[in-house]
Amino acid sequence: MSYKSKSNNLGKVFRAETKYIDKDTKKNRNYVVVREKSGKVGVSKLKSIKKFDEYGKNADDALVEINSSRYGLTKRTGVDYQVFERNRLTKKPLSLKDKKVFKDEKFSLGSHDWSRVQRHTNKRKKR
Repeated sequence: MSYKSKSNNLGKVFRAETKYIDKDTKKNRNYVVVREKSGKVGVSKLKSIKKFDEYGKNADDALVEINSSRYGLTKRTGVDYQVFERNRLTKKPLSLKDKKVFKDEKFSLGSHDWSRVQRHTNKRKKR
């Protein structure tokens, strides 16, 4: 059973305005939908990876790396473990229908990256 059969927005990456979601200095950022239930969503940030170990691997425990070249991203990118589920200004649950917050859809994660993101955000346990 594919994760896309449960919901049509899980694993999709949207461009969103950060002031509605979290306290960040950037005006816009990419967010991936990690939870969805009856129109309400939980999103995690996509961030560029800046810390590497001596083998060139990701050394930042807060991020899980995704295949950035597959999605046309210029830098090595990871998904943060923190999930945002409420609008920071109105305190209402986040919804993809709110076009003031979520501007447009960028791409969908592949099944391998999506599985790693789910484990990282504690949605699913490793088998």
